[in-house]
Amino acid sequence: MEKSNLKQKRSIVMRENILSTALKLFCEKGYHNVTTNEIAKVCGISIGSLYFHFKNKDEILLQILDTYHRSFIEDMNERVGDSDVVLNKTNIEQYLHILINSLIDTHEKSKAFNKELMALSFTKDEVAEILCSEETIEFELTKKYIKSIDDCKKISDMDNTVYVILDIINSTVNRVVFKPQSVDKEKLIKTAVDAIVKILY
Repeated sequence: MEKSNLKQKRSIVMRENILSTALKLFCEKGYHNVTTNEIAKVCGISIGSLYFHFKNKDEILLQILDTYHRSFIEDMNERVGDSDVVLNKTNIEQYLHILINSLIDTHEKSKAFNKELMALSFTKDEVAEILCSEETIEFELTKKYIKSIDDCKKISDMDNTVYVILDIINSTVNRVVFKPQSVDKEKLIKTAVDAIVKILY
């Protein structure tokens, strides 16, 4: 029994090593420029060992995407899933500042991978589906929170209002993360927050 558990633990460790190595190489070189042979070599294992765990490079990518997606969902629920928070005109600006800065920090940590995902979304349907799913989650959570604001003006077209607010937030985050030299971070965030508040009030 102990030998079986030890073998299972080693297998899990090897899979995680393959995935983390592949992720690093995908970010550094681009998915299409990395081979399974290279992943195995950097891992210090035989190509046969790699294929024992994953049948091809696509399967490695899909496993990385699955982990990334689950992490994204947990992160979003942790960030905006607190039902005890009551938003109103007195705290909405502070909340938006915290939210945008939190998103910037998250994107900074996975900057290279996010860039590679955007590129892959044009050539791999699975990647496009993951990104689309994440956009849906963002949309529903944002919609939920706008509806929970107890003193905002009546919004006649809720869906399009949510899209506009998300576009403001996402474009602000992307500009700060990917083109930091072109903006004053704090001023840009303040401008974005002011624009959203005007939409809501």
